[in-house]
Amino acid sequence: MPDPHTVTPFTPLGTRRKPVLPIPAFKTVLGQSRFQSDKAKIQVLSTKEGQQLLADRRLHRPISPHLGIYKWNMGSIMSSMMRITGVAYSGSFYLFGLAHLVSPYLGWDLSSATIAAAFGDLPEAAKSAIKFAVAWPVILHSINGMRHLTWDRAKGFNNGFVQKTGWAAIGATTLSVGYMVLSMS
Repeated sequence: MPDPHTVTPFTPLGTRRKPVLPIPAFKTVLGQSRFQSDKAKIQVLSTKEGQQLLADRRLHRPISPHLGIYKWNMGSIMSSMMRITGVAYSGSFYLFGLAHLVSPYLGWDLSSATIAAAFGDLPEAAKSAIKFAVAWPVILHSINGMRHLTWDRAKGFNNGFVQKTGWAAIGATTLSVGYMVLSMS
């Protein structure tokens, strides 16, 4: 009778081939018990000692590589930017709407005239920087949305097209926002 620990995988033609692990090594792995041989020892610790033990053990845990193992490319950067700009603008609109609703109860004056007067008192460089910072993500989100519309038509799924249109979106965004900021000064 064959050894029950022997693995005999088959090739597609039905011929036998050698096991991946040699039989003695396979038996060694299977011969080990999955349970501890000693009974568990319960140790009573104070709260402070328990927290210290937990903190010491956390220092020896492996750290997940998270995003550090990935090579960033234009597709992933633009996808991230599309999500970040969408969340940032929808969130800011909700926050401003909520602030506008509660402003009478808190004594804030968020009327258009007050906001325009406060913005008008800023230096020209600060106005231009604020305009650029507010308009750039909106325009990038819009232009990047056009890229996504081409993908909805099943066009441009190769890496070269994604790279070119990604850089084109960044360039077009920067040029158009720069033109808007300079022409509205």
